[in-house]
Amino acid sequence: MQRRRADVAWNAGVAAAYFLAAKLGLTLATVGVTVTLVWPPSGVAVAAMLLLGRQVWPGVAIGAFIANATTDAPIAVAWFTAVGNPLEAVVAASLLRRVRDFDSSLERTRDVLALTILGAIVAPMVAATVGVAGLILTGTLATSAIAGAWFTWWGGDAMGILLLTPLILAWVRRPGREASTARILEGTALVAMTAIAGCLVFGGFLPGRVTAPLVYVALPLLIWAAFSFELRGAATGSAVIAALAVWWTSRGAGPFARETLGLSLVHLGAFMGVATLTSLVLAAIVRERRRADSDRAASLVRERAARRDAELASSAKSDFLAVMSHELRTPLNAIIGYVSLLADGITGPLNDRQVAQLGRVKESATHLLALIEQILSLSRIEAGHQDIRVEHTDARTVVRDATALVEPLMAAKGLALHVDLPPEPSELRTDVTKVRQILLNLLTNAGKFTERGSVRCQLRAEAEMFVIDVADTGRGISSEDLPRVFESFWQAAAGGNERPEGVGLGLSVSRRLARILGGEITVASVLGQGSTFTVRLPRDAPNDNGRDPAARQKPS
Repeated sequence: MQRRRADVAWNAGVAAAYFLAAKLGLTLATVGVTVTLVWPPSGVAVAAMLLLGRQVWPGVAIGAFIANATTDAPIAVAWFTAVGNPLEAVVAASLLRRVRDFDSSLERTRDVLALTILGAIVAPMVAATVGVAGLILTGTLATSAIAGAWFTWWGGDAMGILLLTPLILAWVRRPGREASTARILEGTALVAMTAIAGCLVFGGFLPGRVTAPLVYVALPLLIWAAFSFELRGAATGSAVIAALAVWWTSRGAGPFARETLGLSLVHLGAFMGVATLTSLVLAAIVRERRRADSDRAASLVRERAARRDAELASSAKSDFLAVMSHELRTPLNAIIGYVSLLADGITGPLNDRQVAQLGRVKESATHLLALIEQILSLSRIEAGHQDIRVEHTDARTVVRDATALVEPLMAAKGLALHVDLPPEPSELRTDVTKVRQILLNLLTNAGKFTERGSVRCQLRAEAEMFVIDVADTGRGISSEDLPRVFESFWQAAAGGNERPEGVGLGLSVSRRLARILGGEITVASVLGQGSTFTVRLPRDAPNDNGRDPAARQKPS
């Protein structure tokens, strides 16, 4: 019951609005008393169908019947109009709803074009055909005037839909927003300038030869309205200019005044149709552009927030790893120390089997400690806690110390270790501890993946850099795997079901340390023939103490 009352109320409102708009349009009738070149009620009817649904067609029919029945036209013409006009609105609404994702707020170019083509061009053909048929059957229209009456009826409805429907939809569908003082002043100035320009151009206050070129003053005003106020501005500006133009033209004034009112309104209709469509499309383009800019800005905000969260999570992870690695390293050092005391017989004699088992415990603990050291180094780098402690040294000394530490590993695997050093001193200022760690990682990695042959470590000078090559005769790296060798936790396949030792951090940590020192590590490898890792470091490393060295670190 409540819904039925609402429908009755809406139909009554639509009928009243249609009747008032029809009476306004009939003042411009050019064929009999019912055919006009501007028919505002058509725009009211289509807007009502799009906003309220097809259930308001009785209101359109009632309004059309009453409006035509109160003229001098035969009552039959009123009945035909009461059929054709609501049918026109129903057809327009039905066609538009079949358009995929049609939005009656007209915020997209495709929606404006759909309303223009289906609502303002196709649908009026229905009302024009039914209405002209009524004029013919009642004898109101001569046979020779059928074509003119049909096109006049169709053009009047088309102009009404193109002008009134967007205006109503713009002010009803678009949500209101609080307007600033500047925006209110701009809108007021635009309306005033449009009204003044419309009166001067169309009011006949200037000679015809002067006002004809001034017709185009309407275009920049409509462009201004579309850019500043989008659909509401374009639709309102078009309606204001059209109202002033029709008012003055119907009184024989302005650049479109011709011998007859019908001819005058034809010229005016062509101009207003092009101007209105252009401004509506421009408003839709502006709206789409602003929405795209807004979406892009929102996307950037989300992206920055996600990046910030990721950085915070990474920092928290690095801090956690640093703390845990430190806490694990302390008891491991104690275990290794106590195992060494037991193996040396400090607490009493041991048999050979016990000594061998303690040796394996110490070996496993030492290996675990090395892994923890790598994780600790990575976490410090990622957390930005790697300071550079620059000191003067000879590069040959650093290479000798590093190779001496890996000699037992090479000897255990039966590998020859060759060290090539220049005879002259290689003075440099750098963080010796980091350089030694880089070399130890590279040399250990070379020994781990070389089953037979040799490992060579060569120091050479290159301009303002010193270069260290670590080459092996191992299995090499495939071209597919080569780009990934410096990734954290990535390990090359060891062959068969054998899993490589370690956690895949040595090369990643080494490259990051080299970059912190202002250098780089590169690799060249041939599968089955071996690999060569080349470290290039400046003779004078940058001293970043006091600021986050990770800020200068290149992406890995």
